[in-house]
This record gives sequence, structure tokens and C-alpha cells, in this order.
Amino acid sequence: MDLRDDDIDARLCAAYSDGLPDASALQQAVRKRIAAERARLWIFMGAAAAVVLAAVSIGIFQHTRGTDIYAELARDHRREVVDQQPRRWRSEPAEIETLIARYGVTAPMVKGFAPTGFRLEHAKTCAMAGKPVLHLVYTDGSRQFSVYVRQRTGTGFRAGSTSVDSEQVAAFERDGFEAAIVMVGSGAECLQWARRAASIL
Repeated sequence: MDLRDDDIDARLCAAYSDGLPDASALQQAVRKRIAAERARLWIFMGAAAAVVLAAVSIGIFQHTRGTDIYAELARDHRREVVDQQPRRWRSEPAEIETLIARYGVTAPMVKGFAPTGFRLEHAKTCAMAGKPVLHLVYTDGSRQFSVYVRQRTGTGFRAGSTSVDSEQVAAFERDGFEAAIVMVGSGAECLQWARRAASIL
């Protein structure tokens, strides 16, 4: 006897209509598994994004050979400002004006870097990863912090911070400049000052 497809479907449905298993538990288990896999995927993607953002921040003010400028800046600040090793600083206004002009920095910018209660103490040229950088030291009479700044090519803004021993380092890049603040104290305060300085550039 020849059966059409419709007949076969009808007979199969009739044969199993009373004995179909309850699939609700299986469906629920499958849905939970899918939800768990999605959650794991979002966690992984979030962690990957955090790693990328950290890499971008730590890349600020880094030398192309991979030398960590953060650590070099912290060591320089420790030697020259905290330990006060002998250096040829420029303290006279005329000398400082001539020096900062070489780096494209203006007197209003230098003044603007200082938080309330701080003033520029002295300045000099430093070498960071083999490249010259302007080193400015500010004081309020009891505390000191360093600003390292130089010109760069590029636009946009980004900032990052880290701790190196007892020094806090916050670096940023702004249109035409890259800079870092180094101080002993709060990392949040250091980053706040760096962002404030960035708004001056």
C-alpha cells in the first residue's frame, strides 16, 4: 500500500500523541546552560577589555623599545627631588623662561600646572629613555612634586597612573604634549593633579 507523506505524518502523530515525553525539564536545563555560557563570555570579554585599557594606560610615556618610563621618572624624582642629589637647576625667572621655551611650554602653562598653594621652585632638562624632557619642580614649602613635559606629535587625550615604590606617577598625553606628575603621597591625588595639568595644555 502506497502512503503519501501526509498519511505518514498523521499516523506518526497518532501513534505518539499519548506517549510523548515531557521535555520541559530538558528545555529548562538547556536554557540555563546557554545563560551560563553567555555570562562566562561577558566576563571574559570584560576582562579582556580591562587588560587592553591597562595596556593603553601603561603605554603612555613609554619608550618604543619597551623601557618603562614610569619607573625611570620615579627614580629621577627620588634622586633629584627627594634625595636632593646635586644638579644644575634653573631658578631665575629669565633662565626658566628661556628653558621652557625650548619645549614649547609657556609661562601661563607653567603657572597653571601648580595646584593652589604650590609654586614653581626650579627647572632643568632631563634625559628620559635617551630623549630630553623638561623637569619642573613645585613646592608648597613642605611638599614637592615633579612635572615632566615634552612635545609630541599626535592628538587626543589619555591618562594612566601607577605606583613605583613610594612614588606615585600619573602620566597623560594631550594634543601636542605628553607629561607626567611624580610625587610621594596619594595615587588619587597624583592622578587628579595630572588631569588638572592636562587641562592647561
